Amino acid sequence: FVGEASSADSKRQKMVSNTKKWNPVQTVQSIMQDIREKKTEAPRSRFVSRMVPMQVTCFASMEEIVANATELIKDYLMPIAIDRATNRKEGEKLPSFKIAFKRRNCAHIHRDAVVDAIAKIIEELTSNYWSGIVGSTSNDNEKKDGTANEKTGRRLFTVDLTEPDYTIVIELCRTLVGMSVVADSNSFKNFNLIKMQEESEE
Repeated sequence: FVGEASSADSKRQKMVSNTKKWNPVQTVQSIMQDIREKKTEAPRSRFVSRMVPMQVTCFASMEEIVANATELIKDYLMPIAIDRATNRKEGEKLPSFKIAFKRRNCAHIHRDAVVDAIAKIIEELTSNYWSGIVGSTSNDNEKKDGTANEKTGRRLFTVDLTEPDYTIVIELCRTLVGMSVVADSNSFKNFNLIKMQEESEE
């Protein structure tokens, strides 16, 4: 994992520093882009094949996952959706997302439970946003993919499992969980450095 401290640690850091927060996603994407454009080569090591950026890390428990995922989505996904909703032109699509979940040596955390928890977080944040903006007066009661506000029927996101605008990456390894929000993740070959270099050489 390439990442930063847990959200709790990050909050303490914010209290003592006003410097811009480092975003590991941007760093890894920059490295991958350099490999694609042949500005540098992928590391020649049998021990490093993927470089997965993680914006938050936490202990592998559902309570910690929910708490940290909520902050992650608030910080990195909701601002994008709110900006799109505020400045959305007629016919413009809502931002789409998918959840990419991987688990290694961690039997007590299950994929369905995590995916359901993330969907609930997005639904609640969407509901809170629209409730604060338009209350419950909307007549648009359409609800798709579990991301619409039950009261207003308004959505901020759609789900796209093949070509999403954003991917919520969740990786578990033993007692550690890493999470991030990655734009256009498909173009980065699952952060596989060697595959990216092989593609650039074709």
